Amino acid sequence: MLEIHIIKGPYADAQFDMTGFQGAGMYQDMFVDDEDQSRSFRWEDGDTVYDNISDEGYRFLGIDALETDHIGHSDKQGFKSGEYGGGLQKKKFYELAKKLGYNRLVKTGKKDVHNRWLADLQNEAGESFSSSLFANDLLTPNRWTSESGRDAYESQHFNSLMGVDTTTSEWAKAKEELDDNFAKGLWVDEFGSPYTKKEALNEWQLKEAQINSEIYGMVNPYLDSSVKYRHDGMDLQGNATNVWRSSLSQGWQSMSEAASGAKSLLGSLIGNQSWYESGMLSAEAKANQMQRLPKFVQKIDDVDFGDNAAEYLIGLGGVSIPWMLGIIGGGVVGTLAVGAGATGIAAVLGTTIGVTPIAALYAGEIFNGMEGNINTKSTKVALSGGVIMSVLDRLGLKGIMKPSQVMAKDGMKQLKAQFTKKKIDEIKPDPNYAKLSQAEKNERLLNPNAIPVSKEEALKMVDMQINAAKLSGVRDIVKAMAGHADIQIKKSLLLKEFGQGMMKGGIWESGTEALQESTSYIASAIGSEAEFNWNEFKEIAKNAAAGGFLMGSTIGGTMSGTSGYGSIKKMQSDYGMATSDAASGFFNYAKDKDGNTLGNAVSANGYVDPKPMTEEQFNSSKLRQGSTWEAKLIDVEEINEEMLEHSEVNTSEAQRQVDEQIKLGEGKGIKNEDGVVIGKLSLWEKVKKLPRQAFQKYGSIIATKNLQDPELNGTAKRYLSALLQTFAPANIGLAAGVGFQKIKGRLTEGYMQEANNLKLALLNTVNNTNTAKGRAAATEKFKQFVDSKRAVQRGEKTEQQHRQEFGQMTARLDQIHNRMERLTDALRDTVNNSVDDMKDIGRVEDWFFSSAKLDTSLVLKGKGRFISALQKDWTNPKTGQVHKGISKEAAERLYNRLVFDGRSQEEIIDDMYNETKGAGAANQRTLNINDNPAMKEFLHTDHFGKLETNIHDMINYAMDMKYLGRNDVKLNQMILTTMNHMKKDGKWDANIAATVRNSVDTQRGRYKAIKSQALKKAQDNVTFFNTLTQLDTSMLASLPELALVMVGAAYNKGLINVIRQGAGDVFKHYAGTAQTAKLRFKGASMTDPDLKDVMPTPRILRQFDGRKIDSKKDITIEDINMNRLTFYGGQYGTAHHGVLGAVDIDASAYEASRFKLWVLESFFRLNGLKFLTDGARVARLAIANDAIFNDLEIIQGFYTAGKLNSNLANDAFERLRELNIDPVRAARQFEKVNQEIKLLQQKKTKGFLPEDGGKLDSKILHEYIFKNHAELYNTLEDARISFVDNALARPTSVDRPLWYSNPHFRLLTQYQGFLSTFTAHIIPKLYKRAKKADPTIRYQTFAVAATMLALAFLGQEAKDEWKFGHHSPYVDTNLKIAQRGLSASGLLGTGHRLIDFVHPIYSSSPRYNQTSFDQMGQFFGHTLDEFGGPTGGTIKNAQRIAQNLIEGKYATAVYYGKNWVPLIGRHMKGDKPYEIVF
Repeated sequence: MLEIHIIKGPYADAQFDMTGFQGAGMYQDMFVDDEDQSRSFRWEDGDTVYDNISDEGYRFLGIDALETDHIGHSDKQGFKSGEYGGGLQKKKFYELAKKLGYNRLVKTGKKDVHNRWLADLQNEAGESFSSSLFANDLLTPNRWTSESGRDAYESQHFNSLMGVDTTTSEWAKAKEELDDNFAKGLWVDEFGSPYTKKEALNEWQLKEAQINSEIYGMVNPYLDSSVKYRHDGMDLQGNATNVWRSSLSQGWQSMSEAASGAKSLLGSLIGNQSWYESGMLSAEAKANQMQRLPKFVQKIDDVDFGDNAAEYLIGLGGVSIPWMLGIIGGGVVGTLAVGAGATGIAAVLGTTIGVTPIAALYAGEIFNGMEGNINTKSTKVALSGGVIMSVLDRLGLKGIMKPSQVMAKDGMKQLKAQFTKKKIDEIKPDPNYAKLSQAEKNERLLNPNAIPVSKEEALKMVDMQINAAKLSGVRDIVKAMAGHADIQIKKSLLLKEFGQGMMKGGIWESGTEALQESTSYIASAIGSEAEFNWNEFKEIAKNAAAGGFLMGSTIGGTMSGTSGYGSIKKMQSDYGMATSDAASGFFNYAKDKDGNTLGNAVSANGYVDPKPMTEEQFNSSKLRQGSTWEAKLIDVEEINEEMLEHSEVNTSEAQRQVDEQIKLGEGKGIKNEDGVVIGKLSLWEKVKKLPRQAFQKYGSIIATKNLQDPELNGTAKRYLSALLQTFAPANIGLAAGVGFQKIKGRLTEGYMQEANNLKLALLNTVNNTNTAKGRAAATEKFKQFVDSKRAVQRGEKTEQQHRQEFGQMTARLDQIHNRMERLTDALRDTVNNSVDDMKDIGRVEDWFFSSAKLDTSLVLKGKGRFISALQKDWTNPKTGQVHKGISKEAAERLYNRLVFDGRSQEEIIDDMYNETKGAGAANQRTLNINDNPAMKEFLHTDHFGKLETNIHDMINYAMDMKYLGRNDVKLNQMILTTMNHMKKDGKWDANIAATVRNSVDTQRGRYKAIKSQALKKAQDNVTFFNTLTQLDTSMLASLPELALVMVGAAYNKGLINVIRQGAGDVFKHYAGTAQTAKLRFKGASMTDPDLKDVMPTPRILRQFDGRKIDSKKDITIEDINMNRLTFYGGQYGTAHHGVLGAVDIDASAYEASRFKLWVLESFFRLNGLKFLTDGARVARLAIANDAIFNDLEIIQGFYTAGKLNSNLANDAFERLRELNIDPVRAARQFEKVNQEIKLLQQKKTKGFLPEDGGKLDSKILHEYIFKNHAELYNTLEDARISFVDNALARPTSVDRPLWYSNPHFRLLTQYQGFLSTFTAHIIPKLYKRAKKADPTIRYQTFAVAATMLALAFLGQEAKDEWKFGHHSPYVDTNLKIAQRGLSASGLLGTGHRLIDFVHPIYSSSPRYNQTSFDQMGQFFGHTLDEFGGPTGGTIKNAQRIAQNLIEGKYATAVYYGKNWVPLIGRHMKGDKPYEIVF
């Protein structure tokens, strides 16, 4: 009967009485320091001894031996269980120390946490026992090991490497005995790192062992010594349980070993002995680690094709993939460096760059295989072999990746036959044909729309156009053949395609792989003392050839079959007719009251008759002669104006009716005339709405339900579309134009950008730093300049005196002043043009200096004085008028609103100070911050800070008045107009009113606002704390976002050049700032009067001042840096929509505290998230033009309005519609631009001639549009910004479910802004793309998703490395690893929280003695983790700290406390301390 003793592990209490327990003692006489008399010491374990009389402990310095079973020595310690092998290790160390004379304890004068002296055990010669243990491989270094211990450990490896025999000493005998014991119980983790298992068995293991023993006659299998190394990746025989994972690990390990060999080779090459030895030691260690990996079939002779063939193939793939990725990665880097189309020297350079890394690895592999020392190994042979192997690898990869063209050729053959039939059927003789010149006849041959006059011409047309299509893509004949071509997939040809690819790939890869391995073996033998073994060589070559054939045939067949199938599907998509109209539900044409499309007559010379008419009216009018009818295009604002014109309800009644509809829409119900509540939803009715409301945008919910209703009249749909597009956007454009929130934001950012331009230009001019002190000094200098300039204008000083005073700065300061005046004038004009019920604001000269604004940070600091000043009466020093103060309650309320409310100061102050018209001046209450002496200390002294606040407040006010009207009168009227038209068909839904109003409230920061300012402030402080303590690795978590950059990219330049273009613009984005910083660092003042050190005035401001870019000045795209211009114009550089917005941090909550805002922005710079976020958006902008221009060209050439189009044209229209622009209007404008470009090219204008006869670079085209076509440029800016936002989530309130904007849930939804926006706004678009008929779009979508997954796994492993130094111990199964990666990728959206709740990733198995109460506590803790948000995690961590402090476990409390150290806390935690307190 198997006898097993139960011994508990370190986290369990003793389960039996220890009274009278005595450990087996090992005693040795030792001397302490210089004492003459020895003392008797008891060995506790291999690193600790105790004085047998005083019981004083001594811990050996620099080592960490295994624990043994013993009773602790403090009052708080009881029995402590040991580790496997601890008892034998203590015995051997004790015997060695006693036998070899290590009997002197030299104290360091310090004690450890257990109050034991730290001492070094030495012999009479002063040699350290600890160092001797390391030198003889009885211990391995860890984090407590001293430098001398590490040196000693490396010396024993060096001795082994140099052939020194160390196996006959006493140390070696002890090592052999310990190793033999450890082999019976040694475990290694999945990476091959050893650790020892516990000697103890818990109750479950005991039961299993007893059953196995009694029934099967087996002992505990985990103590079986037939397998040397064990871990969770292998079975009891050491075979891999997951071949893919194990082979992949081996592939990476082999690359790592080769890299170490390359280092050793480099050391040999340059004569650096240290590098050589370090590389060899590292390579040997990694080879040992690979030996510990699980076994799987790797030899062809071991393959049983009915049993383990799949395992063999999987293993080959896993081992090969890291090397293939290395080859591909090197090629990508080389191509990125020189461009995909490089030739000549550049091409050679790119190839060299691409080959060098993998050649170095192969050379390192050969060098590792060589025998001898640094003097006998040939570096030349290793390097030559490495180059040969890398070239063979590239050839092999190229051979198997290049598909055959069987199906593509057949598809073109089918197309040609059907095109020929179509052209022959179209033949129509033309007597005028003979009069045409030869050039005109040739031009007809390339025109897909030309009607052939004979069979001969028809056949020539087909040949010419098919050949042209092969050169420029099938798009040239898409329009002619759309709906006429019927391309069939032939299964026999698909099989042939697969077979050809399989044979070609197999033969090609078999040959190159055999040559590679042969090269490696031969080079290792030729270049060193190694002997050539013919049988070994044949075995290597045979396995390489067999493995290469299987891998090559698998990849080659798959690549060819997939490529051939895809080529036919692509042709089917391009030539097939779409089953629906992409313009359905998009309202971009003017309509009359009956729903007929209106247009205008356009003469041959381009004159547009202003009178709108239907096409029918045009055809019956005189205008038909010499003119064409063109449908009138309108945008969303014109539809909104139309709705306001049809409004018939007064302001107060409109408000009442809308309020009623909102209550009905929210399910609250209203009372009817009889006082009965109607329209109130039951709890179940509300619950049924939750699934959609939890994951979808509220605008999309309304659009899906109502706009697809065939019974709803066209006018109602048009009005509803405009209402949603303006205030609650759906996932696809419903009308041309962006929403209210984005217009407000972009306009604000345009002004902010210009203000920042002028601030930087001023600082550069006067050579001051961007600090409070520097800005104050620069602004003072600027004011002196402006005062001097005005003095000249008044005739008080001469121009010469003025210039002498300011010297070389004069021209720049004058330019800054002029641009500042234009900025403030444009700001005033924006307000005047937007507010139609108020007298225009007059112009104030130098308003930049004369305006006044409260500085909320000063108000916050001087809270008591500010509230007191508000209560006091005050006299206007200019007029002598006395103004009354307000009550204390009102003053406190005003203070709270100014500090915490997101509305403008003017709006807040006006709400508080309601002046009575009939009252005398003495009774009026007004703040009038300009003239109130008590307000002086609270006013902005930073004029640029004041300007920014003014911009924010005035734009908010102006846009609210323009789109919503005073007291929301315009919004209410538009809602009621829509309601009235929908009611005609009985289709009105009160949810529309509630959705639109709630959406507007979220955009204005008023949705379910927290009334208690104290609660809001506390919440802001908690979220601030959470951010600093939990987002240290947020950059790593955001890696999947990089994959989204490529969504919808146009690959007409080639993938590599698209990536290169994006990377180049990211570099330029940061280089521009760096260049200016460099000049500033040198202390050089700027003297350029054109201010080229900052960006030009944003285009969005020019629509207000009417100015154009001075094209006479040589403004180049490098000067402008178009993508930086859009980056800031799109608000990506702001706190709200930059890095803080990306992680859903409400920057407005911290605007009152500039310090907090600075801390947050600095935090995300330090952890790298800002650079990743900004870089991804700049890269996305870099590829936007090609994608947008490509689709505009398709619309321009192949789209016909009002009819079914080809899939190609339909998809292009849909993509442009998603960018919130009118595809037809933009294509018309773009066509005009292309006509102008063609004229410039015909005139051979410099800069407009495309390279190599291709297309003009999109950057040049964009620059031309920027300079010459303001309307199209603004349209493109909307499209480019939407192109970014449709892939990289911008967590705005309108792009996510409504409840995420409820501030009461802020603590629960913190950090969920990105994911909620991704779920509601981006995942639906990805899903739609994945279902497209065009295989290119589908494959690209799947490739993006796969890359997101890969980056998610990479990011999570990197986070583990940062937190634990290895893979997370909590994610301990393949299922958990997969679930964590899938959740982190974002592809599950916010739904991952439900999955993680049902199947927790970070959970442990129940303990054998766990009670129901324990399980309940664990459940609530898990619920808090999943749904409590970051604050739940903070509470849980606080509870752990408090609990450990109460229990006296101070080290554990500190361990959890480190979670609250920003950036580095979780990295510096280390292992959880082991504490038992009694």
